[in-house]
Parts: sequence; C-alpha cells; structure tokens
Amino acid sequence: MKKLLILTLALSLMATASFATYTRVLTMGDANMFVPDEHNIWLFPSTIVDYPELVLAEYWNANLYDEDYYYSKANGGPGFHPGMSFHPYMDGFTNMGMHLNLGSDNPFIVGLYFTELEYDVEDYLSVDPYWDIELPEDLLDDFDMLPNKRVDLFVGTNMGENKFGAHLNLVSTSQAYEPGDEKEGIMAVGLDLGLTMMENKMDIAAGFKMFSFTDKDEDGDETYKNDGSMGFHLMGRYFNEMNERITLVPHGHLDYTKFGIKSGEEGDDSKASITDMMFAAGLGMHYKPAAGILAVGDFGFIYSSEKAKEESDGETMEDKISDISVPYFKAGLDAVVFDWLDLRMGGTSYWHMWTYTEDAEEGEEEGKYKQNYVDTEFYLGAGFHWGNLFIDCYTNPQLLTDGFNFISGQQSNMNWMVSMKYKMF
Repeated sequence: MKKLLILTLALSLMATASFATYTRVLTMGDANMFVPDEHNIWLFPSTIVDYPELVLAEYWNANLYDEDYYYSKANGGPGFHPGMSFHPYMDGFTNMGMHLNLGSDNPFIVGLYFTELEYDVEDYLSVDPYWDIELPEDLLDDFDMLPNKRVDLFVGTNMGENKFGAHLNLVSTSQAYEPGDEKEGIMAVGLDLGLTMMENKMDIAAGFKMFSFTDKDEDGDETYKNDGSMGFHLMGRYFNEMNERITLVPHGHLDYTKFGIKSGEEGDDSKASITDMMFAAGLGMHYKPAAGILAVGDFGFIYSSEKAKEESDGETMEDKISDISVPYFKAGLDAVVFDWLDLRMGGTSYWHMWTYTEDAEEGEEEGKYKQNYVDTEFYLGAGFHWGNLFIDCYTNPQLLTDGFNFISGQQSNMNWMVSMKYKMF
C-alpha cells in the first residue's frame, strides 16, 4: 500500500508540466497543440527560435481551483489531453522566464524559467481519484519533501534550413538526519528535443524522463528501491495551408510512463509499479475570414490507460483504468476589437468512455465500473497590447453579468489568470 502511495507521488512529479504564457491558447479552447504561440515551446522546443528576446511572467488566482477539474485534468485522469498540465491551487505569481538571443549571424536562443509551482507530498498523496487506497497515518512523516521549485532550460538555433531546440528539466530535493544515516530524497530529470522543418510547416519532438528516489532508515538500509522508473513521449504536427483562409493541422501525441518500486529488505521480493500510456490524434483547423480574426477548431480522439500492479509472495494484484475520448472537440476565437484589445473565446468537449477494472480476490469475479459522460469547459479571455507589452487574461464571466465592484458591490475576481510578455526588441 505504501509502495503505491509513493508511486502516486512519483507520477505527479514526472507529469509533464507546461509553464509560459498559455493564457492565450487556453482561452482559445486549449489550442496549444495546433495554434502557433510562445507556449508551444513546452511541446516543441525548436519553436523557441521564433520567440527571441522575451520576458514572460504568469499570475494565477487561487479561485480558479475546482476539485472535479483537478481530478480530471491535473492528475491525467478522464479529462487528460495533450499539451496541458494545470495546478489550480496556486495563487500569485507562479513563474517567470526570459529568452535571450546570444547569436550574431545565426540566432542562438537561450530560455530560462523559474517557477513557484512545486510538488507537495501532502497535496498529491492525500488526493487520489482512482485507487481505493487508505493513507497510513505516519506516511507524511515517513516520506516528507522539502520545496522543490524547479528549473527549465531551453536552447534553440537554426540548423541549415531547419530549426533545432532542446529543453532540460530538473526537479530535486533531499534531506538527511543525524545522528544516524536516515536519508530521503527525490530527483527527476527530463530532456526534450525538437525539430522544425519543411519551411516551418512541420514540428516534431521527442522526450525522455528518468526518476529516482532515496529512502533509507536510520541504519542506512534502503527501505524501498527504484525499479525502472522512466518515461518517453513523441509528438508532431503539420500546417497544411489549403488556401488564404483555411489551414489544416493534423497532429499526434504518444506518451508512456512507468514508475517501479521494490523492497530494499533482504529476502523480500515484493514490488509494485504504475504504468501510464496515452495516445492522441486530431485534426486542427485555422479559419481567417477577415484581417485580424482567427477562428480555430479541432477534433480527434484520445486513448489513455493506467495500470497499478503489486507483486508479493508469488501473488499479483492488478487494477486498471482506461479512458477513450471519442470524439473530442475544440473551438476558439482570437479577434481584434481595438488596436490595443483582442477578444478570446473558446470551448472544449470530451466524450468519455471510462472503465475501472479491479483485480478479483481468489474465487471472486473481476469487478468493473464504467462511466460514459461528456466533460465540457468554456473560456473567456482578453488580450491587451501597448507597444512591446502584451497582457493576456483568462476573464471571469461574472464581470459581464455583475459589472465592476463600484457598480454591483460584488466581491468577485476580474481575471482568473494573467500572462504578461514584453518583447526586448
């Protein structure tokens, strides 16, 4: 039981996170996969070459928190979809990044991001929407983590007629106790490589993740050991311009992650693992009916599965979750209203077929729980720009129904998320 709980923590640590100015693509209907934007660098690192000399920052509002949304999106659950990882419990400035052009004839872009977002053991271990696992009272005392606010480094440059980019990610925290040899810690390293080719029409990317942890008691003996924890992903997209108004964007995404753990006690062969796999494919579309107006759409399917497995004393227990979104739909709009103001609207709809399969005890039948439902989200946003300063907002719709505070007296937030960008050229 404790092994699966530590694996749940590992799963949260290794999930792909997306930091940058994604307010624009989010409010256009979560369109990061098929709409060009600075936020694309978290999917396709080579696109950083298109965004040199920038300073970016984000502010998130804690009122954005929604428990069902947290379960379905942040934990990679029934609402999982590529290109998004949401942490709605944060409040305040969450991250900041800077892109610098260190090249002369050939651009050499370096991007560095710092974040306030961190993975807290209590948050992740005390919230689990899937497995029916009780939390041991002493777990948080046995495996406590210090702040692990992470660093992301990007580099990008031209390679002939193509563009190349790389993204390095690091999460690390540890602590030791004296006297004695008790020590615990966790580390995750990820490397993504990307290539833009065919006159900027095609983007491809591949990434690899490695995870390890230390869990030693006061005598220096390992309580648990890492057992093949790793992950990889592949993704690609192609911009096919049909005519001046319409561009089609076929895209695909494959992701696989495994976290394994085994007992460190001599003579104990027990072990456990959590394995995730996701495959998504879709067809996006850009529609430009007039200057300054971009309407977008996307439809496709997503298949995801998660398997938890325990082996002990020659016995194996295995629980499975599968989720198929057939189909999913996205739609959005980015339209100029004034020289300094853009309007953003969007929506997403995922049609789920969700199945939880519980391993049967000896002599019992395997149990299944199925759900068929539609998960729908709507977004409203605005983009402000003055000179080189750009501010994108994920707006609270109550602003339109209630008005400003001095009119209605309502104590509601004007925006749930704000992204700021300044071009240094």
